[in-house]
Amino acid sequence: MTAAFDPLLARLLTDDPAPAPEASRGILDGAASVYLWGTSRPAVNSVLYAFARLIDPEFTWLDVREGNPPPIDRLLAHGITAPRANSVAVRPEALLPGPRVKIASLSWMVSFGERPEELDQLRAFLSLPPPLQEVVGRPVPQGAPRILAIPNADRLVALFQDRLDMLGALARVLQESGVSILVAQTQRDGALRRLFSYAFQVRVPELESWREGNLVCEQTPQASASEAGVSLSLRRLTWMADVMDAASALRTG
Repeated sequence: MTAAFDPLLARLLTDDPAPAPEASRGILDGAASVYLWGTSRPAVNSVLYAFARLIDPEFTWLDVREGNPPPIDRLLAHGITAPRANSVAVRPEALLPGPRVKIASLSWMVSFGERPEELDQLRAFLSLPPPLQEVVGRPVPQGAPRILAIPNADRLVALFQDRLDMLGALARVLQESGVSILVAQTQRDGALRRLFSYAFQVRVPELESWREGNLVCEQTPQASASEAGVSLSLRRLTWMADVMDAASALRTG
């Protein structure tokens, strides 16, 4: 099996830097999720931005931060191209889920005759942190992807270090709601990795040398031996050039 048989890998190889929104539908069927990692945080975050924009031009950029962010994080949070990403800055603790709502507490707004699965879905939604409720509630055309991109996900690992089951529950609610999560981290085997359908290494030692780097596929849903190990030259991925150049110019300017 070649890269062309995996819909996401085939999309990454596109020569169209600004594809029509409908071109991205079906790429992440079942709200599959993507894990990006690498040793250069600026490079990984920049690839994450371009990656998310390719699939969903109006993706949500969830900037988990503490204190004043570095200039490159501010650049990405403010958006590089139109339509701009919906950027939300939160402290890590704002992403802890709320308490599970009791069915009896919903009696004023729903009927107990509702189907049990619908009540469970409502309870799960109400337990999501407010920033994630906004992501789930964002309207999109039927069949279009809904992407949540999270840079600097190392901060999530620290927050959920002893709560991995809680993090998994949040990921399941988002997936069941049709949201695909893309994260960037500077660890290969972080606690987040096993929650994702795809894993890629951003093999770039420094952002300034991004054109010499590669995006290496390490994991796909099918776990195909021929897909795992596919290496994509970053200089060939035209849809990310403007993001990488802008980020690199900021670093060297």
